Amino acid sequence: MSGILSYWWTIIPLFSVIFYKFTLRFFFGMVIIPEDKIGLVTKKFVLFGDNKQLPDGKIIALNGEPGFQADTLAPGLYWGYWVWQYSIDSVEFTTIPKGKIGLVLSKDGSQLLKGSILARHVECDDFQDARAFFNKRRTKR
Repeated sequence: MSGILSYWWTIIPLFSVIFYKFTLRFFFGMVIIPEDKIGLVTKKFVLFGDNKQLPDGKIIALNGEPGFQADTLAPGLYWGYWVWQYSIDSVEFTTIPKGKIGLVLSKDGSQLLKGSILARHVECDDFQDARAFFNKRRTKR
């Protein structure tokens, strides 16, 4: 048996990649985040609604504005993240080993009180919930 069918072992994986990239990703907005990574979501634009741009001085979008979104994607399969509206970056988890101290610098949220060196503790599941971190920092002083 000769011809193109004799190369079925290369055609099927190639067809699968093309099917994923151009059909599932484009038409259904499918995103797969591997088990050892986390997905950082960037919204490119907003057509409808009140939140068409970020408030002045903010870099994290909490209400669906365009820009870096506060909610990240855990490992798994997601739908509705179309390539023309969202950019998804898969990055490594940041882990701090037991017995070590990590320093978190916030470029968004409220400023420290005058004369403060360290910020107060905010309940946000050990900085795993960015939305809770920014909402509690913005509302309480």
